[in-house]
Amino acid sequence: MGKIEEALRKARAERKSTYDIDKKALVKNSVHETSTIMHIPVMPENKIVSKQKLAELKIIYQEMQNQNILNEFRALRATILQKTKGKNISLLVYSTEVDGGTSYIAINLATAIALDKQKTALLLNCNLNETPDYESLVENNERGLIDYLTEGIDLTKVIHHTGIPKLRIIPAGSKAHIDDELFTKNKMQHLLLELKNRYADRIVVIDAPPITESADLKLLTESIDYALLVIPYAKTKTKKVHKAINIIGKEKIIGAVINNIPDIFQ
Repeated sequence: MGKIEEALRKARAERKSTYDIDKKALVKNSVHETSTIMHIPVMPENKIVSKQKLAELKIIYQEMQNQNILNEFRALRATILQKTKGKNISLLVYSTEVDGGTSYIAINLATAIALDKQKTALLLNCNLNETPDYESLVENNERGLIDYLTEGIDLTKVIHHTGIPKLRIIPAGSKAHIDDELFTKNKMQHLLLELKNRYADRIVVIDAPPITESADLKLLTESIDYALLVIPYAKTKTKKVHKAINIIGKEKIIGAVINNIPDIFQ
């Protein structure tokens, strides 16, 4: 057999082997809102949320009037993907203050990640004392994180469509069952590993409580890969920023965002 024929034979064999592997992987992952063989996410929505609704909730979208805001979140996404080398990660978003803008940053960062053609995002609401506006994207948000952790219900029952392609949300859920042991290390590690490994291209964004609720925050930090600090404009002293960094640990801080700079919506 000539060299050309031998090369063609090897190429055909490699293609068949790759196809067989990918086909097995696709069947194995079929219970998880499957991606295609090439791992390009296919996450069908029940319905697509309107641009008017997104504007009301201050959530970014491609054709929004203020492109500067969209570009800021794209830039933040690019920085995070570069620093994490595109790996699947869990990213905790937290603030120095109550009402520091964590939920605003978390939903828009998650949306920006979902807008990337090669990524999918899941937003996990761990700020249990708040009901952020973005939870209105979920039609039936009675079941969520708290129910999963306390009742052991199936994870698929608490992952909700958002109407934003490739973005899922786990809301807080029933707050009647909140207790001090909710964010134990084993529970959260298991959950975050499951969530970020459901896709080959998944980033989990965690909307976390502020440093004033340091007990819950500290428990969460044991299970996350990275953290993004949100500093509300002109509301935080340097001492509090240092405290926020020390709670998480410098090695996990991927960066900081100054939120609510005057005239950002003008």
